[in-house]
Amino acid sequence: MTARTNVAPTIAGITEPSLYAFTYTVPRGLRAGPAFRLSGATETTNEGSPGDRMRSILEELGRRMVDLGVTWDDATAINVCGAAGSPMDDVVAEFGTAALNGLTWFLSLPPIRDLQFEIDVRGVGTEIVL
Repeated sequence: MTARTNVAPTIAGITEPSLYAFTYTVPRGLRAGPAFRLSGATETTNEGSPGDRMRSILEELGRRMVDLGVTWDDATAINVCGAAGSPMDDVVAEFGTAALNGLTWFLSLPPIRDLQFEIDVRGVGTEIVL
């Protein structure tokens, strides 16, 4: 499974392209449901409030999850990319219990003009961080 997210940091200190992390899955049988990784999705509308724009991403990722047979409750980590000034209060309840497992906000923007947010999500049995 391959997934990618391209974002442009909005804070100083990163002067060249870099790789933050990568994810891969292997069958192990330790997870009740399937392991999955959904790459970054941006808002499907550039109208409305920041919360409306972010909610459009959650709806798109929700459709992708249905295709995989998983839900937000199966997620073990969520990465949200966006500039400072979070509409997270507007949508955090929609993540369900996944928000308790790991929700990380990165100060960065999608590399597409006029888009404000990008979200990726994964569900794994074991996560190894080096």
